[in-house]
Amino acid sequence: MSTPLPAGTALKGRYIIEGLIGQGGMACVYLAKDSHLQNARWALKEMNCYFTDPEELNAALAQFRSEAELLTGLSHTNLPRVADFFEEAGRYYLVMEYIEGVTLDVAVSEYNGFIPEEMIRKWMGQLCNCLEYLHGHNPPVIFRDLKPGNVIVMKDGTIRLIDFGIARVFVQGRQKDTLILGTPGYAPPEQYGRAQTDARSDIYSLGATLYYILTRDDPGLTPLSFKVPSSVNPAITPLWDSVVLKALSLSPDDRYQSVIEMRDAFSGRATNMLAHQAVPSQVFPIPAVTPGSLSLALQLKEQHVTGVLTVENRGGGTLVASLSANRKWVSFLPSHFSSNHQAVEVTADLRREKRDAAYRATIFLEWDGGSVEVPLRVNRERQWWEEALSSKVTSASLFFIGLVPFVGIPGSFATYFLLDREERYRQHKALGVSTIAGAVSTLLTYLLM
Repeated sequence: MSTPLPAGTALKGRYIIEGLIGQGGMACVYLAKDSHLQNARWALKEMNCYFTDPEELNAALAQFRSEAELLTGLSHTNLPRVADFFEEAGRYYLVMEYIEGVTLDVAVSEYNGFIPEEMIRKWMGQLCNCLEYLHGHNPPVIFRDLKPGNVIVMKDGTIRLIDFGIARVFVQGRQKDTLILGTPGYAPPEQYGRAQTDARSDIYSLGATLYYILTRDDPGLTPLSFKVPSSVNPAITPLWDSVVLKALSLSPDDRYQSVIEMRDAFSGRATNMLAHQAVPSQVFPIPAVTPGSLSLALQLKEQHVTGVLTVENRGGGTLVASLSANRKWVSFLPSHFSSNHQAVEVTADLRREKRDAAYRATIFLEWDGGSVEVPLRVNRERQWWEEALSSKVTSASLFFIGLVPFVGIPGSFATYFLLDREERYRQHKALGVSTIAGAVSTLLTYLLM
């Protein structure tokens, strides 16, 4: 990371650095005064250019220029105004309106108790208006990192949405995003590279932000897991439960399809409809198992082998699950757990099993509401003669063995016991032909003698 500029540094002959406002992995933000505009104050965002890989540098510069071009073309009450973009001494700067205030997470944490509903409505209304403006562009602009830390609350209660570092223009027809970006807890499931983000992705993040404002419970601590808001903050009306849980639906199709719908829901225009909706008593767990299939290698002298499965809850609540298998030689540690992120040791003990090239089983992860199957395969290291007796070599050998009088049948049986069950199955035709050929050649030799 580049060293922050000292106070008094002059940039572009007009911007005088007064101090450092903030610093992150990708950029520093300075407070600067403009000597050309009666010492007007700006926020200068400097991109961190410390990249050893030229491709990474070019990608970061492209992202930074994209943010500058995007913001330059936007104009809204709840967005910062961008005045300039320039490069100096190998550093890149974005000159933005300096906004005095505190981030939303600070405003919530410093407030004595829960935020009043009327204040929440005002904040949410402004955020919805801002997102409506962004989503209304052609093509729509998707913010993709809406969270309390990227929202500034000014002294007069005005909201400003800041940091467009990962915003993107929606591309029609794209199956998924090329980059996995966002903040855990506030990013929807599709933002983890599974599908393309659209306006409904911002609605999920807005729902997570609203959840934090209502409950003071940080979603980043338990991503994709939310409680019913009124169970944390009993003072709020049930309407907020409906709004939050609908916005946080894992499927984009189940969320509000626009911020206009969401704004109508909490502003009172849809109160009658929401009042009759049943509020879910819980958000159901959705386990994901990694890897999706488990393959283990058993060394020649070993009789058991252990692998690891990772189980992650990508839904809500706490996952309570158990593991079992359709083969007795498979065991688990733990076999039961109550956790949203659990590593499970899977052991295959093959001491009592017949020798084979591969052993197969199915692992079952079961919880209240469903089950997942994970295929398990254990490959055994082969003996030297098994490596030598490849399929083609074995077939050819069995054929010629069968042609030799008095050798065909004993040779076929000897080969049969050298092969494991899987190879026997693959070579069953060759073994049969060799045995028959051996019997015929032996009989003909006996008759002709």
